[in-house]
Amino acid sequence: MSQSTDTASTALAERHSRREVFGEPLRRLLALSFSFLLLSVAMVGTAVHRAPQLSVLDEATHADYAYEISQGHVPAKGSTIAPEILKEWSCHGTYNGYPVPPCASGGGAAAAYPGSGQNYNFGHPPLYYAVTGVIAELADAVLPGNSHFITLARMVGSLWLFAGMLVLYIALRRLGARWQLSAAGAILLPLCPQVLEASRAVTNDAAAGLSGALAVLILARILVQRKLGWIIPALVTGFCAATKVLNALPMLSLAGILVVVAVIAWRDDHRDEARKLALIVLGVLAATLVVFAGWSLFQSGRGLPGWKSPIAGLSDHPVVGAPIAELFGALFTGLQLLNAYSLAPQLNSTWYNMWVRVLAFLGAASPVILIAITKKRDVERWLAGAALIGMITYPVLVELQVYTSSGSYFPYVTPRYGMSMIPMLLACLVMVTERRRLDRSMLVGVVTGAAVSLTAVSGLLNS
Repeated sequence: MSQSTDTASTALAERHSRREVFGEPLRRLLALSFSFLLLSVAMVGTAVHRAPQLSVLDEATHADYAYEISQGHVPAKGSTIAPEILKEWSCHGTYNGYPVPPCASGGGAAAAYPGSGQNYNFGHPPLYYAVTGVIAELADAVLPGNSHFITLARMVGSLWLFAGMLVLYIALRRLGARWQLSAAGAILLPLCPQVLEASRAVTNDAAAGLSGALAVLILARILVQRKLGWIIPALVTGFCAATKVLNALPMLSLAGILVVVAVIAWRDDHRDEARKLALIVLGVLAATLVVFAGWSLFQSGRGLPGWKSPIAGLSDHPVVGAPIAELFGALFTGLQLLNAYSLAPQLNSTWYNMWVRVLAFLGAASPVILIAITKKRDVERWLAGAALIGMITYPVLVELQVYTSSGSYFPYVTPRYGMSMIPMLLACLVMVTERRRLDRSMLVGVVTGAAVSLTAVSGLLNS
C-alpha cells in the first residue's frame, strides 16, 4: 500500500514538473518571464532616471493624452495640455534645451510652451493612452507628495516592453527555434535603440514591439500550426491598430504574404484553404480600416473648427508638381530601421554606437539571408517575405498618409514609423541562426550587446 502511494506521488510530481503553458514548461517560462521583466524594468528605469528631459518623440502631447484619458477626457482639435502636465514638463525640461517656464513657478500658461502647449496628437487611437494613463494614475494616487504622472507613465513602458519580449519568445518557439535562441531573440528587443527610447518615454511607439511580436505569433499560428480562423488575426490587428494605426503594419505585411500563399493553395487545388486564407486577409484589412476610419470619424466633429496644427510645416513640405518622387523617394528608408535613432544623449556612447551598427547590419540582412538559405514554401521564407514587405512599404504608406491628409510630404521618413517591424527582423535573425546552427555566435553577440547597452544606459561608458 505504501509502495503504491509512493508511486502515485512520484507520477503526480512528474506530471506537475511537466506542466506546460503556451506549449512551454511552466518552470522555464516563469524563469524566463522573470528575467525578461527584470531586464526591461532595469533598462527602462535606468534610462528614465538618467534622461529626465522630455523625449524628442512629442512626449508632452502623449503624456497629456494619457493623463486626460485617465481623467475621463479625450483631447480634440485645439485642446491644450493640462496644467498638471505643463508643470511636470517644466520640471523635466526639454531634450533640446528649449526654454519653458521654470519648475519653481508651478508651470505657466500653455502658450509659453513649444507648440503653443496644444495637444496636436489627438488623432491617434486611444488604447495605448488608456492602458498607460490608468496604470500611471492608479500608481500616482498611492504615492505621497507631488504628482509623478510622467515618470510613472514612462515606467509603464517597461511593461509594454516585457509583454513584447515574452510574446516574441513564444512566437519564436512556435516557429521551431530552440528555447535558448528564442530567449536570445527576445532579449535583443530592448537592445534595439528605437525600442529602448520608445519604452523609456511616454509615446504610443512603446506598443510597437508588442505589435510586431504578435504578428510573428500569428504568422506561426497560421503557417505552422495551420489554424486558419480569421477572428483571432482580426482581433490582434484591431488591438495593434488601436494603439497606433502604424502598429498594424506587421499584420498588414503578413496579409500581403498570405495573399501569395492563398494563390498558391488555389493553384494546388486546395480551394478551402485558399478561401480561409482570403478571409484572414480581409479580416486584417477590415480591422485596420475600422479602427482608422472609426477614430478619424469620431475626432473629426470634435474641437475647434478650422483648427491647424501648430507644428505644420516643421517636418513636412508642400508637394510641387506630380507627387511621384516625393512619395517614393524614401522607399529604402527601411534599410536603416535599426540604425537611425533619437536616443537621449545621456544614454549614448561610442561603444553603444558600434553595437547598434552591427545589429543594424545583421537585422537588415537577415531576411535576405533567410530567403537564400531556405526552400520554396518554407515558413521561414514567408517570414522573411513579410519582413521585407514591411521594411520597403512603410515609408510609402507614411508619405501617402501625409499627402492625402495635408497635401504635403516628409523629405525624410523617420525610421521610428516602422518600429513595429523590428520584431520580425529579429525573428529572421534568430531563424538564420537556427538554420545554420550558429548558437555560440548568437549567444555571445547577445551577451556582448546586453553588456554594452546596460553600461551605456547606466553611464558606466563615457558618452
